[in-house]
Amino acid sequence: MGILLIQVGFLATVARDAPAFGIYFASYEYMVRSMCADGKVQTLSSMQLLLAGGSAGMFSWLFSYPTDIVKSRFQADNSYKSYTDCIRRTYAERGLRSFFVGLNSALIRAFPSNAATFFTVEWTYRLLLDHNLINNVTKQAEQICAESQLLPVIRRMDEFVHLCLKGCEERSTEIQ
Repeated sequence: MGILLIQVGFLATVARDAPAFGIYFASYEYMVRSMCADGKVQTLSSMQLLLAGGSAGMFSWLFSYPTDIVKSRFQADNSYKSYTDCIRRTYAERGLRSFFVGLNSALIRAFPSNAATFFTVEWTYRLLLDHNLINNVTKQAEQICAESQLLPVIRRMDEFVHLCLKGCEERSTEIQ
């Protein structure tokens, strides 16, 4: 199979990662917003950020772990004919328990690694805001886009999206 082995498990990886990242970021945002009294994330303490990040990582793995089992088995053993075959044979081994083997280790690892990840991102963002670096980067990005002729294209795409949304709103009011 040669080079084709690179894509083995690609669909299972997408099936795992798409919902996992949705859960990951949504749960982090929910926890952060529910912890800040004034609505500003910048007022949260380091411990609150670590708790939200670690918990978000654990929630993500909790829900995506069965898909990860299927992906890993499919990639490691080329005797499976399809994902469905992998799921059936995995279930035949020990029932639903087969899809959760090693979950404890994944959850234990998820908390510190994801706590550190979100903590680092949040504090980097705060530093960039404090030193007014975000505005400078934005201005430089706009200049690069203008010089490369991308800005007019982006503006036209933005206008197109707004026109589409406006048309959808008009149609929905007509229907009502």
